[in-house]
Amino acid sequence: MDRETVRQQAMHWLVRKLNPAEWSAEDERHLQSWLKIRPEHLDEFLAAQATLAVMSQPGAFDRAEIARVLARPPATSRQTFTRRHLSGLAVAAVLTLSAAGVWILQSRNTYATGIAETRQITLPDGTRVHLDAQTSLHYEATGSGRTVHLRHGAAVFQVAPHPTPFKVAADTWSVRDIGTTFQVLLRHDAPHGTVEVGVAEGEVELTSERHPATPPVRLSAGEETTWEDGSDRPSDKTQTASPGDFATWRDGRLRYRNRPLSQVLADLQRHQKDRLVLLDPELGRLTVTGTLSTRDLKQAYTALEQILPLRFAVQGSGEVQVLRR
Repeated sequence: MDRETVRQQAMHWLVRKLNPAEWSAEDERHLQSWLKIRPEHLDEFLAAQATLAVMSQPGAFDRAEIARVLARPPATSRQTFTRRHLSGLAVAAVLTLSAAGVWILQSRNTYATGIAETRQITLPDGTRVHLDAQTSLHYEATGSGRTVHLRHGAAVFQVAPHPTPFKVAADTWSVRDIGTTFQVLLRHDAPHGTVEVGVAEGEVELTSERHPATPPVRLSAGEETTWEDGSDRPSDKTQTASPGDFATWRDGRLRYRNRPLSQVLADLQRHQKDRLVLLDPELGRLTVTGTLSTRDLKQAYTALEQILPLRFAVQGSGEVQVLRR
């Protein structure tokens, strides 16, 4: 399949994902499967997300800039994504979508990060958000409330006071703010989707539309929990070891307590371009306890090799294999 076809498919997935009302958990699983087929699939999808992030900024493009982009010949290499390159992708996206009568990519209040990129933003209501790598979300406000649709990745929310309620919708889960600073992490790397919620200040209430009979689960400062889509209730609440253990990815650290290796690798994948390939699925069930660096991945690999019966083998194809030893 040629690169242009992959690019169009990536844009198609992103456009569909931008409409939360029509995006289901099954759609998300199909998307995650498509992203894993070839490295180019993930590359193009992240490029489309980055394009959307650029376009969401006020004054991102003017007519003169669009005219200059249209006058340039198409790029022959996509090894790096400069602002000029992203501008070209953005214009191509607008032209493609307008031909179909769809202008979703021109909507504001959509934010995304790429590989190994974290970003701090302020939503229109004043809420401060810190996005982890490969995270995408969309904010909308109505007279009845404010909602952030977390589509992928992790984010910390420092919610601004406002007369209307604030919630984060992550797949089938909803996290309602009760005057807080909290984190939501949405996973699609397991057989069932998983949401992880932790609270630094105040309280939140966690619910699942898939399990409406389950009462809301209230989390207070210092508490965290995990809820798998295949379960009718979340895991028992646990206490963070210290305030410094909350959302440690903001400081380039990933903290784990008895976490499956498969999820650890999925987190590390968000912070590197080389594709991590777990060749022995049984290894994915091994648990990890400790702290890994996202700023020195070789150090993270070495730490995992020291505590688990595995090794990392870097391949020339831009792939890192995880092997049993």
